[in-house]
Amino acid sequence: MIKCIDFFKEVESKLKEAGIKTFEFESRTIFFEYLGENWFTQSYIPADIAEKIKNIVARRCEHYPLQYLLGHWEFWGLDFFVGPGVLIPRPETELLVEEALKTAKTLKPQTIVDLFSGSGCVGIAIAKELKDTKVFLIEKSKVAFKYAEKNLIHNNILNAQAICADALQIEWHKKIDIIVANPPYLTKAELNDLQTEVQFEPKAALFGGADGLEFYRASIKKWSEHLNLNGRMIFEVGYNQAQEVLQLFSGSQFKTEIKKDLAGKQRCVVAIKKHMSS
Repeated sequence: MIKCIDFFKEVESKLKEAGIKTFEFESRTIFFEYLGENWFTQSYIPADIAEKIKNIVARRCEHYPLQYLLGHWEFWGLDFFVGPGVLIPRPETELLVEEALKTAKTLKPQTIVDLFSGSGCVGIAIAKELKDTKVFLIEKSKVAFKYAEKNLIHNNILNAQAICADALQIEWHKKIDIIVANPPYLTKAELNDLQTEVQFEPKAALFGGADGLEFYRASIKKWSEHLNLNGRMIFEVGYNQAQEVLQLFSGSQFKTEIKKDLAGKQRCVVAIKKHMSS
């Protein structure tokens, strides 16, 4: 048996030495995962549990994502399965959910589509809050799609459906009230400059073409016609892309605005359809 507090300090120290900036939070997260929420009240840790923690910490010290090591992660207060081949949910992406829910108060949407849905975290979070709305999750990657399916079941979502298809090629015949999307938006230079952890995530979910705007252009062209009048397109954007994405709607039938995240960064572009295309 190993003393709990001593072992915790050892884990913290190893993560810190490995250059993990959030070593305190991650140490607590790992102990919570294997010992429960009251882990700090335990005097000793069983040897088999200690061995599992050691293995996790060793891999984390190589900067392999903690989310993949644990196999799940929280988003919008919900639990999502994640692993290699699917983008890890990030707290700033919750702004997409917030904006969709704000819109829903007045629009009373019947149909919402989550493009490039990955693990399904955005669409599932919205569906959980709007039980009278039908939500479609569209994801091209077969690996990510399987995570979306598992997460629908795991979170007991009955008003959403995952579709394995290319969001830019799928045939679509329904009218939509809200479209949310966190498309790939990194440039090649940004992709090559990613921190080690992010390099383990699927490149297809990150790379947005030469200027990072490829999927925004294609999404606007593909999906605008399916949006109802006063419907919304809500895009997550990179830290320096909001104005450029805004310009992609310029001269069209949309009214646009930029939304900032909790860190004050321009994180979302919201486009409201005001005129039908002629």
